[in-house]
Amino acid sequence: MVLATFVSSGTLTFASFEYFEKNGSPYIDLSPLQTNRTWQPKWLGEDKDSKLMSGNNIVIFLSTECPQCKKWLNVLKLVHYRDDLPEVVGVVDINTVNERQEFVESYGLNYPVIGVDAKQYEKLQIISVPTAFLLKDGVIKEKWIGQIPQHFARRIREGDMSYYAMSNS
Repeated sequence: MVLATFVSSGTLTFASFEYFEKNGSPYIDLSPLQTNRTWQPKWLGEDKDSKLMSGNNIVIFLSTECPQCKKWLNVLKLVHYRDDLPEVVGVVDINTVNERQEFVESYGLNYPVIGVDAKQYEKLQIISVPTAFLLKDGVIKEKWIGQIPQHFARRIREGDMSYYAMSNS
């Protein structure tokens, strides 16, 4: 009985990792942050009239210690700058206003950054960073873990080329 339990749990664990590698999302996701669910402003300590409840927005959970997150910062500046792409809101695991302001200034970020504590990451089950959510009128439409999807990266690159073409002329 013990051996059967051990073998079946090992098989399920392996299959779950394989599924995550193939699909970029966990096989069983118990997070409140799932596609087609309404965003709850209280998750970030905002009021009900949050600007995230209207229009297109990207909310991205980052860590100041994550090398992959730091790679996203410049891309997110470009996304936030462009009118044809969603607004960006960064969420970092920094508790103090001074530390958050220092983080924003050191990377020259042009989008709002909200600080939350690590407990909130756990509560929302943000298990890997960067994790981003595309919101449309307050509803989570896409969830990205670790990397920007190709279709969205293509939109950024196309706009990026036109931006550089305009600035060089």
